[in-house]
Amino acid sequence: MTRLGPSDLATVDTLITAGIATSRAEVLRWAVARIREHPAYAQIQQRVNEITELKAQF
Repeated sequence: MTRLGPSDLATVDTLITAGIATSRAEVLRWAVARIREHPAYAQIQQRVNEITELKAQF
């Protein structure tokens, strides 16, 4: 659970009104999926994996 401010809630509700999603939870799933599609996300994921491997060495 997270608390969103008024402008964030307005954005979420706009996406619902526009038919992008049917609920606030679905908006979150939709937004996270868009992030995963971004090329930079793959780079971030790779760096996180590298950090995890380095931590395991200690």
